[in-house]
Amino acid sequence: MIHVAICDRDASTCCHIEELIKDSFKHFQIYFEEFSNSIELYQSVCEHILFDIIFMDISFEKEQGISVISHIRNTYGKNIIVIYLSHSSHQLPYISDMIDTHPFAFLSKPINQDILRSKLLSAFHELFPTNGFFEFKTKGKICRIPLDHIIYIEKTGRILNINTKTNVYTTYCKIDDVYHNLTKKTNALIRIQYSYIVNMRYITEYTSYSIFIGDMELSISKNYRSKLFQSFRTNSV
Repeated sequence: MIHVAICDRDASTCCHIEELIKDSFKHFQIYFEEFSNSIELYQSVCEHILFDIIFMDISFEKEQGISVISHIRNTYGKNIIVIYLSHSSHQLPYISDMIDTHPFAFLSKPINQDILRSKLLSAFHELFPTNGFFEFKTKGKICRIPLDHIIYIEKTGRILNINTKTNVYTTYCKIDDVYHNLTKKTNALIRIQYSYIVNMRYITEYTSYSIFIGDMELSISKNYRSKLFQSFRTNSV
């Protein structure tokens, strides 16, 4: 689950950004909270509602918004993704102060969907790097595999076969639970049918009805086709 805060006194802007994100990243689980000013955001964070990504408008409360971001970073962690919003001309006098808070990006209003999608895709990769690990139990032991080593996962009966570059591991995990956990860590592993999860980085060719991993062809289920091709479009940015 990714927690996103959108801080802008214009409620329509908050709604617009939320809808753009939902439309572009349908395969991510994202929790949104909207705030009309930086004090509301700060109070929420003080109540231990921590956010992975914060959109902060500085068109109206420049010093206060930047100060709140600085305090949140210093108090609650440096790894929060901060994206500042404003009309271009409003940023100039405060660029130095904003840079001191180590923002991830600056977005000018009105928000361009393609630019927003590109910045967020980079942010998601930073939050959930592809060199993370997938843990599962096999033969009485806990096994940890780098996510980028997984080529595909296949369900056969009650068993999951996890195919990597060098080995095939078996486990009795449920494929629905595995996929749910993987989507929290990476957007590279995607479901193409009920019994298969594939790593998009190993797909060498695809058609409207199947994908190829080298010489191996796997069909795309109708139920997963739309989500798969949305992921292709998203990851091509």
